[in-house]
Amino acid sequence: MTIRKWPLTLALAPVLFALLYVSPALALGLGGITVNSVLNEPLDAEIALSNVGDADQSLLRVELASAEAFAEAGVIRDYYLTQLNFYVGTNGDGEAVINVSSDVPVRKSYLNFLVQLEWPAGRLIREYTLLLTLPDSRVKDSSAKALDATLSSDQNPELIASSRSS
Repeated sequence: MTIRKWPLTLALAPVLFALLYVSPALALGLGGITVNSVLNEPLDAEIALSNVGDADQSLLRVELASAEAFAEAGVIRDYYLTQLNFYVGTNGDGEAVINVSSDVPVRKSYLNFLVQLEWPAGRLIREYTLLLTLPDSRVKDSSAKALDATLSSDQNPELIASSRSS
């Protein structure tokens, strides 16, 4: 009876394949960003997460990328970006999102930053650029005028006439 010895590389090939194989289900993705705030308000935005599936969201770690990552991408890492908060949550439709917020009002109309998402099977960095708009003062002015018109039409004309005559 002959015993064949397998070469070490051939014997380890299945083990290496199993270690290096990343399931497509674990290939998370960062989608688009939706901004729900305007200039001079605390930032309120959501980044869509794709391919989350049944992944444990508690194992997902999200943060502003490191200074080294900013330098490699050629993006300036301004100090005010460190005031951004990132956390994984769900939106109203039950879909996984990254909530991006700030505790202080954002005074810059243009934000450019890198988000880093880490999970047990990998890491992803993506750049986002936001253009925050000014609050639409015309809407507020027209609402105030409509409210004034409603209040003045609701007043009792007899009371107005009696106060004018006295």
